[in-house]
Amino acid sequence: MSAFSEEIMRKVYVRQKGRCALCGRSLDWLLKNTAMHSFQYHHVMPRMTGGKDAEDNCVVLCTDIDPVKGDSSKDGCHYRAHADGKYRSGVVAGPEMFAFSHGHEYARHELWIRRVRQAAL
Repeated sequence: MSAFSEEIMRKVYVRQKGRCALCGRSLDWLLKNTAMHSFQYHHVMPRMTGGKDAEDNCVVLCTDIDPVKGDSSKDGCHYRAHADGKYRSGVVAGPEMFAFSHGHEYARHELWIRRVRQAAL
């Protein structure tokens, strides 16, 4: 069960134009054409470091499965966000990492980065 409300998840999915915030691929296409069976709503600033269950603190990420290994544990963007950000050690994968937070709308992405950074202060 997600920490985010259904309304927030819906808004974030629309904000990202149905794309993974990290790789930019279409989530619907991945669900229909790959072994991926779900996607993950992810806290940009983890709750353990004070992040809120708010729309600006949420991105949706693919959990793509490697076609050769058949294993999603280390191949989806959700895993990469944790691994690259060293989330478990308390270091945050910052909002800059999620280039497709607003689909391909770079100006809105930049404003979002500022809002997320301001909320973290």
